[in-house]
Amino acid sequence: IKEVEKAVNLLIKSRKICFFGAAVSQLTAQDAVYKFLRIGFDVSTYSDYHIQLMQASLLTESDVAVGISFSGSTKDTIDILSAAKKAGAKIMSITHHAKSPIAKISDIVLLHGSKEGPLEGGLIPSKVSQLIVIDVLYNAVYARMKETASRKKEITSKIISERLQ
Repeated sequence: IKEVEKAVNLLIKSRKICFFGAAVSQLTAQDAVYKFLRIGFDVSTYSDYHIQLMQASLLTESDVAVGISFSGSTKDTIDILSAAKKAGAKIMSITHHAKSPIAKISDIVLLHGSKEGPLEGGLIPSKVSQLIVIDVLYNAVYARMKETASRKKEITSKIISERLQ
């Protein structure tokens, strides 16, 4: 709970939030961007490793890099978070393994409880547990910024609903 509170404070104070992940964890990053963009945050994610690495290298001390990796040992994600840390960004990780490499370089570590073996990458329970962490963060941020978040969500919902026929 203390880590979630620290994470919420960090997200609210950030200038920009970049979500990083590989493979199935990249899908969780995309979901996070969709949620936080709807309430007015400057958020992004890219699926290409080189673009993620470039983006991480341009972050500042006002920014947050969120690495998502079940194992916490995905080399690409470790390298990206290391580049973001070197650039001065705050580092947050969402992982199952508290002693993993990304946890070791993170300022904030959010653990999720699903289990999977090394040859089972992308199991539904692991994916759902990552999404639950994102939902907890989103709902906590929304609750803290209710008036502003509601106004921005109304704006983004209106523009998207105009696409319905």
